[in-house]
Amino acid sequence: MQCPQCNYTRRQDDKGASDVCPRCGVIYSKFDPAVKQQREALRSVAARRTQFHSRLHSHGVNVLEAGRAWVDRYGWLGRLIGFLIVGAGAVAIVIVLWSFLALILGVALMPSPKIVNVFVGGR
Repeated sequence: MQCPQCNYTRRQDDKGASDVCPRCGVIYSKFDPAVKQQREALRSVAARRTQFHSRLHSHGVNVLEAGRAWVDRYGWLGRLIGFLIVGAGAVAIVIVLWSFLALILGVALMPSPKIVNVFVGGR
């Protein structure tokens, strides 16, 4: 009998069970070519996945190096933008406080309603 996995042809003087391949140990009756194809497909998927992850890791390292180089070269720009954002926030706070102060002073310095009526009504 010829082994369906390794194609070894069994001879009369081979020892062991007659339904087992003496070279690779496969049991002839349990061998299924579909299982072998599935096993090979899974091995190729695992190999591609390993290759993909190694490329991805390499790409990640390259991105980190590029980021560090960008910071070394253009770090002043990031600091400038941060300063401008903080400055804009400070200006906004000053405007809000100034508006609140103007509101309080406007209410405090508003003339009484009798005086306003005298000027408007003419009496």
